[in-house]
Amino acid sequence: MPSIRFTWLIIATLLTGTVAPQGVAAEPAYAIQVTKAKTVRATYAFEILAPKFTAKEWILFAAEAPDLPGQRGVRTRLIPSGESYTDLSDRHRELLRARIPVKSESQKHDVSGKIEWQATLYGRKLVRRQAGTKYTTPSSLSTAERTASLAETKTLDFSSPDFQDWLNEHKLRRRRNEDDVEFGRRAFLAVTRSMKYDYALKMDRRASHLCGDESADCGGMSVLFVAAMRANQIPARVLLGAWTRRTVDGTIQRAGRLPSPDRRRSDE
Repeated sequence: MPSIRFTWLIIATLLTGTVAPQGVAAEPAYAIQVTKAKTVRATYAFEILAPKFTAKEWILFAAEAPDLPGQRGVRTRLIPSGESYTDLSDRHRELLRARIPVKSESQKHDVSGKIEWQATLYGRKLVRRQAGTKYTTPSSLSTAERTASLAETKTLDFSSPDFQDWLNEHKLRRRRNEDDVEFGRRAFLAVTRSMKYDYALKMDRRASHLCGDESADCGGMSVLFVAAMRANQIPARVLLGAWTRRTVDGTIQRAGRLPSPDRRRSDE
């Protein structure tokens, strides 16, 4: 459901790490309550058909799923024979690579495989603080993580005049002594109350464009939220995922070829 997926994306941004503004004296009114949910397995089966292509060897890559505040103890497996590999970009992301030599006529035009993931999921809920209750404190960000989570990009163009006007219109300027989570709650409500859900494959998802519309999909709303956070010097990021479904044997499989809003972009 779009609303659930959007909420998950938004909460994920609030957990990238918090830095309280100087001079905060009052106890924050809200906190994020973290509870262990369950351990899940997911399988993504794929087949590549290339009738006009003649291969001598197939080289398959799969991303290693990261440990995040909402998913821990993650394991990734590429079948067949995936081995650890690091990509050559500046990010040096952890991958799995499988090299499959062609040994039959059919393999020249066809290759298939599976990616399996396992992780323990954690539920996160925004709650009002109760006296005497302990709440999870987000881990501190490294300098590199904080810099990346505050950066302006082609999509998150929060310094644009149109977006700055949108922030002023919705009163999304950080108040004195307002902590990260409380501002995040205000920004979340501003986005969800001012935007209607609408999906379009070729939607312009730049923050400067979205703020002039009255509708967006979950990816677009998440961009607006993250742009508002970064514009107020609160680290945030957009996390992307795929829609899935549970199969008869209990595993999770991707439900069709649902395009990810930022699939073609490298700035997030």
